[in-house]
Amino acid sequence: MDEFTNHIEELNSKLVFMGMSLSITAFPVLSRILAELKLFTTQVGETAMAATAFNDVAAWILLALAVALVGNGDSGGGKSPLVSLWVLISGVVFVVFMMMVVQTIMKWVARRCSSEGDMVDKAYICLTLAGVMVSGFLTDLIGIH
Repeated sequence: MDEFTNHIEELNSKLVFMGMSLSITAFPVLSRILAELKLFTTQVGETAMAATAFNDVAAWILLALAVALVGNGDSGGGKSPLVSLWVLISGVVFVVFMMMVVQTIMKWVARRCSSEGDMVDKAYICLTLAGVMVSGFLTDLIGIH
């Protein structure tokens, strides 16, 4: 009976993940549809794009929470609620750090690059790519990869 319960819990976790994945409205797809129908610059198009952008952000946050609650998909018993709390708090700290610190640094880099003309220094490109790599490592460490 215990094995049956584990299979049901695993199925429920997969259903939560699939439901969240399928509920995400594809921002680029809607953008192409509106551009093809020449509705991109109309009031309806602008409203649809704003709503889709907001929906996309909210859905990805919910998807990250679903992944945090479900876990890695391994069927090795129950998962502590502290792990989900760790993922939630660490994710919020990561986003706040990115919005406060990294955004300020990237604005400084953008000002330096735009004032020099057409050429972008290779050091700024390497800095940006290294930042992306570090961000990927940190989100993997947190568990919201």
